[in-house]
Amino acid sequence: MVLAIGIVAFAFVGLLALLPVGMGIFREAMETSVSTQIAQRIISDLTETEFDQLIANPISGNFYTLPLRYFDDQGTEVRVTNPAGPTDLERVIILYTVRVRGSLPGKADPTSHKSDYPTSLPSKSSSRFNPRDTSFLTIQIANNPAGKKLETDTVTNLIDPQKARSSGIRLQTYSVALTRNGYTKKP
Repeated sequence: MVLAIGIVAFAFVGLLALLPVGMGIFREAMETSVSTQIAQRIISDLTETEFDQLIANPISGNFYTLPLRYFDDQGTEVRVTNPAGPTDLERVIILYTVRVRGSLPGKADPTSHKSDYPTSLPSKSSSRFNPRDTSFLTIQIANNPAGKKLETDTVTNLIDPQKARSSGIRLQTYSVALTRNGYTKKP
């Protein structure tokens, strides 16, 4: 009987050693799932936004950024009342901070379209597609439960991944391309 209990205890010790590893993997899977849901919501919001309004506030270079957005552990957006950033009470429930940076497209000008434009779709006899009407966006989702300061790179206007990693902040990056839907001539 003692020998059987010893064998079972030895097996349980091995199983208990796997418990922290399994919990860590489960936590990472949950964070990835919530980050993906947040990214889908951001992308959905971006596609519903008027293209010209989206690119209305350019920053240095060929980029624009959108205001930071904050989410809780369930992926629900937290409205921050202070434009300078979250208050201490809001910081308690904020787990994810989202930074969106996009590239500025060229001006939409249907008169510059040519029938032999190499990227025109779908055929030469159809209406032309101007690739300059496209904005490429980078969406960064920082898992920052401690509310640490997020260092932004001054060149890229994105959260610096190396500084985030060294601070223990998990950072996931998504990319999306948005295209102007049609062209309307201003009166």
